[in-house]
Amino acid sequence: MRKEELHKFEGENGTTRVRRTSRGDVVIDVYMGDVKDKDNHDRLSLNVTQGTLSGHDFGHQNPFDTSKNNTASKRK
Repeated sequence: MRKEELHKFEGENGTTRVRRTSRGDVVIDVYMGDVKDKDNHDRLSLNVTQGTLSGHDFGHQNPFDTSKNNTASKRK
């Protein structure tokens, strides 16, 4: 399956994007801050298909990914 952008909204303070991954998962990415500056934004991603969250703070600090622990739901 190919990657595909399904929807994109750009606002004053951030961007929201809905996309399909190469594995077929549907992911919603929310970028808060100046996304044109690679370090000056927060990112929160929700993988709707797998039910997992990931993201990071400004400057790519404090990354997290719920798929890396036992509490995340796994696709079978």
